[in-house]
Amino acid sequence: IQGAIMIANGTTLTIQPGVKVEFQGTYKFLVLGQLHAVGMVNDTINFTSADTTNGWLGIRFDSTLVTNDTSRFSFCKFKYGKANGTSFIENGGAIYLKDFSKVSISNSLISNCFANNWGGGIYCKNSSPLIYNNKIINNSTAVYGGGGIYFENSDPIIKNNVFSNNVVLATGRGSGVCCYGSNNGVISNNVFSNNLSFRGGGVFCAGGTPSISNNYFSKNKATADGSAIECEYSNAVVSNNTFSNNIGNTIGCEGSSPTVSNNVISNNNGIGIRCFINNGSNTPNIYNNV
Repeated sequence: IQGAIMIANGTTLTIQPGVKVEFQGTYKFLVLGQLHAVGMVNDTINFTSADTTNGWLGIRFDSTLVTNDTSRFSFCKFKYGKANGTSFIENGGAIYLKDFSKVSISNSLISNCFANNWGGGIYCKNSSPLIYNNKIINNSTAVYGGGGIYFENSDPIIKNNVFSNNVVLATGRGSGVCCYGSNNGVISNNVFSNNLSFRGGGVFCAGGTPSISNNYFSKNKATADGSAIECEYSNAVVSNNTFSNNIGNTIGCEGSSPTVSNNVISNNNGIGIRCFINNGSNTPNIYNNV
């Protein structure tokens, strides 16, 4: 790819298994129509950059009409997407979604991607994609949060993924997943390991009532609070998770009323559940945990 490209509204691009899409500069891939990139288990589709230092600007759904059909990514590899430009180009290293939900991302690898602000791997605003069976590893943000995935006012389904070695620098939040204002988002059956941030090493949630269930958290670290999960002014439902060998206070509740139930919290290097108030009130419901 020698420049910025666009799939126009009303058109569909199909990328065949085994294709390597290599960007020769910091160009974006704008989807206003529909994109099908469906590879095979032994014949993946690769999105990458010739210059791994500066990368490429990712696949972006911005002003895509909500009447368009679903775009699908399966058995793909996304590497070296780097959202380090200005304005919205600072968000979403590999995939950027704004005001469009009909996207499915499955059985894929997202690695070594970066965003200056939000969403090193995937960024969602007012967008609720389906994200499952992926490996999301070695991604980062420089300032704010969501090394792997960031979503805001969105209700994605995030299931059966592996989040590993993602990093949020400075005082950022949620190196695996960072969510703001999600009422029905689902984060379930994922593995979070060796992720690092200031707050919420595995998951950070602010506001809303997302469901965080049946996940496994191990060896995550937060330099401030919530090595596995941090709830900030959120009524998240945290249930049936396993927390082991995390470094720092495992679950943090700041001014929140989450439900924390039926979890196993063991052998962590820090407090199991820490509840504290800076502003507002803190009335968590904690029951049936080990």
